[in-house]
This record gives sequence, C-alpha cells and structure tokens, in this order.
Amino acid sequence: MARTADDLRSLYGVLRGAQEPSTRDVTGARIALWLDAPGFPLASDVRAAIEHAADHLRKQGAHVELAPLPFATDELIENYLALLYPIIGAGLPNPVYDKLGQARDAHIASGDDTLDPYGMTAMAVHSTASYRDVARAQAKRQALKDAFAAWFEQWDAVLAPISAIPAMTHRQDGPLPERTIEVDDVDVGYTHLFDWVSLATNLHLPAVAAPVTQTSTGLPIGAQLIGGWHDEHFLIDIAEALERETGGFRAP
Repeated sequence: MARTADDLRSLYGVLRGAQEPSTRDVTGARIALWLDAPGFPLASDVRAAIEHAADHLRKQGAHVELAPLPFATDELIENYLALLYPIIGAGLPNPVYDKLGQARDAHIASGDDTLDPYGMTAMAVHSTASYRDVARAQAKRQALKDAFAAWFEQWDAVLAPISAIPAMTHRQDGPLPERTIEVDDVDVGYTHLFDWVSLATNLHLPAVAAPVTQTSTGLPIGAQLIGGWHDEHFLIDIAEALERETGGFRAP
C-alpha cells in the first residue's frame, strides 16, 4: 500500500475523507508482544526480527511485554477458517464444490468428531457448511471479539509476526491444505500461513505491517501492529517510530 508510514497516513486520510488527527508519541504506550502461540509455528529469524522490533520500541519509551491472548490459539484459528472457507467455497465451480460436499458427507458418516483445522477435510466441511453452521461460527466470533475487547483495555497495541516465515517462493500446485511451507527446515501445512493474521482478520481489527529487517539472503521481514477498533492512526504512529530505528523500507 505504501513504502513509508507517512505515505500510509496520507492515503488513509484520503480514504476516510477526514482531517488527520495529531500524531501520538509512543512514549508510555502499552504494547503486548504476541510471540508464543501454541500450534502456530514461527521461524527463528522471524522471531528474532519481532524481538528486535520490540527492543526498538522500548528505546523510544514504549512498554513492550510478552502477553498471551485471552483465548486459546486453536479456538481462534478454528473459528477463522470456519468463516473463511465458506467465503472461498461460494466462488468455487460447481464440480469442485460438489466434490468437497462428498468429502464432507464422508467425514460426517465416519462418525469422527475430530477435525484438523489445517487439513483438507476441514476445508471440505467448512467450504460447504450450512447457513446454521456459519451462523454458529459468527456467534463464536462475537464471543472472541468481546473477550479481546475486555483484554485490550490494558493495552494500546499488539506487536506480532505477520507470517511464520519470511517471503517465500510462489507455489500453486494442489489445494491449499495439501501444500507445505518450510519453517526452520521443517515442512508444515501451507495453511499455517493463516495463523498470525487470524487475530486481526477474523476479529475485524485494524493492523499495519511495518518493515523491520531482512534475512541474510535479502528477504524482507516485517512486524504486525494490531490495534483496537478505530485505532488506525496510532498504529501508523507506531510504524513510524519503528521506521526511525530500522530505516524503514529497503528494496529486497
């Protein structure tokens, strides 16, 4: 969207059609560092980059502390995919949709109550979910939103990874759940790419991706800044504070 926080601020002001508020200093800001998430793989170079971002913000007077979310990460990702896949399913060609429906029916007939959220069966079940199932997932999402809002009263922002890995090679063979990515030389499911974005995306929270560093091979690693509803401007202020320490965008 933009290469600098200031450019992003200008763009957002145009989109809102409103006067930009005054910038806010990050000194004294309470920032929750979300790094330890059971079930969410994270490459060591990405973890190190986010820890460096936390140190950069501390240098400017922010209070950055490790903090777990107020709900389990498996609840979050399961709910996110239960609402994401029906959107994807709505646009699939009929033959593909019908094939997923057959896989869903076979899963239900098996009597197996377990469902790996990252697997192909979960994609089939959720992509062809009934309106009733989607409505239940939406109610669950509202409960997660309420829990986050209560927890977030003690914080001004969340600092987290954007993805389990830095930028990766493009791959498009096979369905999403059958692809893999490498996290510190270990193959994990491709759908783990949804992990770290699930908080902001599923709960409709504003988020900004800010550049932090590059790997030894020149691949960019960024940090995700997540805020409460209507906190977009302060997230841009935090991104600008990071820029002052990291030098901001560099071409890969």
